[in-house]
Amino acid sequence: MKKSIIVALLCAALTACATTSPRPSAPAYPETRRVDHVDEYFGTRVTDPYRWLEQLDSPEVDAWIAAQNAYSANFVEALPDYERIRARLELLWTTERMTIPTVRDGRYFFEYNDGHAALAKLMVADSLEGEWRMLLDPETL
Repeated sequence: MKKSIIVALLCAALTACATTSPRPSAPAYPETRRVDHVDEYFGTRVTDPYRWLEQLDSPEVDAWIAAQNAYSANFVEALPDYERIRARLELLWTTERMTIPTVRDGRYFFEYNDGHAALAKLMVADSLEGEWRMLLDPETL
């Protein structure tokens, strides 16, 4: 849901920018290194010049991600109403939420997020009115 909201808001902002203001000169797009890597699948050779980006623990990948984020932030933060949109998205993302309980062996299981955690916790209760207990906190794994 978050991605669809972001995409919709960015599209609206981009449309507003395209129709109301002259286009500034774009900063240089960050370079992405290419490698000579080829895989073979059932006799078909498939080139994969960006295979190095799959090494998520690599300092080079970290630097590439930082450069991409800086490039996009430079553009997005300059959009009209950026602060208003960011504040609204922050409010939406920090909303308390829970899933519909599932009954198993007389217990009710559901996921709960207070709006500030990155991941929802798995909760359990003995009845719909019963006290909630945390069964699993994925952030501690």
